[in-house]
Amino acid sequence: MLNHSVEAALLKALPVHSVGKLETFPYNTHEEFVRAIRERQVEVMTAFDVGALVALGGSGEKVLHYALTWSPFLVAIGSVIAAVKLSNWSLILGIPLALVGMSLSSPVFMRNIGIWLNRVLTAVMIYFLYRGSVISALLVLSYLGPNFLCHVARHHCRLVLVRAAEESELVTVWLFSKGSLLAVARSSSVGS
Repeated sequence: MLNHSVEAALLKALPVHSVGKLETFPYNTHEEFVRAIRERQVEVMTAFDVGALVALGGSGEKVLHYALTWSPFLVAIGSVIAAVKLSNWSLILGIPLALVGMSLSSPVFMRNIGIWLNRVLTAVMIYFLYRGSVISALLVLSYLGPNFLCHVARHHCRLVLVRAAEESELVTVWLFSKGSLLAVARSSSVGS
């Protein structure tokens, strides 16, 4: 549920309070927009806008977001601890692998190459586990884990922003005006 103080602040701050007054918004009313979302006639794309997530999300959503986005750093710390504890300094490679995993979690990379890379690396990790090479499997996991969790964080942010946009016309206007939300009709609904 959206915090009413957010709506009050947006009411004061925004020069426009209706999606019908936005020049390039594809719907005349907020109700049409929400109906299009529910009927899956529109693809709602959002930016990875942490500020908007913090303003619009509930406390549980914020905790989940921070846990997901901080996972690469936790893996890096875990790599150092494991390297010291197991006296295997090759585990230090988990630090750059975790950071690369985080960096390559962008939707563009994941849609094109990342999904295939992750499938291959998952098979490689399973092979290493089958062969008994736990250290090698942990190194592969130090890339895969943060990559997957950061990708989930991006998707989670999208879900929070879309839900908030559905709940409030002011939020929709705010997100659209700042470029954090884009509504594009699905190809099956074009011309209908």
